[in-house]
Amino acid sequence: MSSFSKFFGQTSTAMRNWLWPPSSATQYQWRHRVGDRVFLSLAKRKIERESGKRPRYLALVPRTVHKGLMRLPDGRSYRWFPVLKSGFSSVTYMLISLHGVEKRYTHMVGGPPGEHQPANRVPPREICIWGRTETVQFPRPGEYNFFWPPEFSQHPHADIRFCILRHPLDRFVSFYRNHIIRLELRKRLELRKQRRRLAPSAPHQRLLSPAAFCAELEKDWHQLPWKQGPDKTPERGGHVWNAHLWPQNYFLGRNANYFTHIFSLSELPRVAEFLSDLHKTHVKLPHINSSNNRPMPHLSASLRRRVEALYKEDLEIFGRHMPPPQV
Repeated sequence: MSSFSKFFGQTSTAMRNWLWPPSSATQYQWRHRVGDRVFLSLAKRKIERESGKRPRYLALVPRTVHKGLMRLPDGRSYRWFPVLKSGFSSVTYMLISLHGVEKRYTHMVGGPPGEHQPANRVPPREICIWGRTETVQFPRPGEYNFFWPPEFSQHPHADIRFCILRHPLDRFVSFYRNHIIRLELRKRLELRKQRRRLAPSAPHQRLLSPAAFCAELEKDWHQLPWKQGPDKTPERGGHVWNAHLWPQNYFLGRNANYFTHIFSLSELPRVAEFLSDLHKTHVKLPHINSSNNRPMPHLSASLRRRVEALYKEDLEIFGRHMPPPQV
């Protein structure tokens, strides 16, 4: 390679890094916002040239390039190890607020007019402009794109490592109430003759009693879907293939001593104080509980034992940290 080529390559790389400064959901400063606006403006023009129609609005689908590692103003790193059905929504909202990226996500702050009108919809598509490749769409992506719970890994290393535990009985009941909500929603859609095309694997098609719900899990629990990964759902998978019901050790590993801070779900106000202290700013604990007005199902003593048997490993690994059940 000639010296000119080397110089040109270094210059173009430097210009690209200056023009498209790398950002993530947890690093979004002024230069990142400017870079995103320029990219989206050019992306609109590119879509117009290709399709003949210029989108009115366009949004980036944030890439989770930080792999869960977040930085504090003092330079320390920290990681949250999220568990579905264990304060996931509340902590996600607080972290989005603390990192100042609310405008990237729908349901966080007021969006542009007509955000959910079909005329303004742009299906997700990958676009490359001047060495930068992004996925764009509209409406804006949901807040759960900020960080999706992965399988436990101790890497990358963080100075502060925290998690939230919830008793298996409470997680079971929480998901069961969500099952009721999904069934009600399905019925409302059918009554309005707005049939939604559901995937063949959608299990929320008939109301199950808590005991029957547990029996369905017991029937397929031996398949250990969390060992096969979230992308291996069979064509007609049941509830057991939903990661919201997977054991907490899938998300948290098998060593409770790995964590520097362990909270229980009932201590969410303490989590808000903890994050506020880390960032030296106040963050408000959101109140998110869509199943609050649904009746609490009765769990017989035998059903409690069956559920605890399914999550035996969680109780063994995190036993001394596990909060007592609230149901």
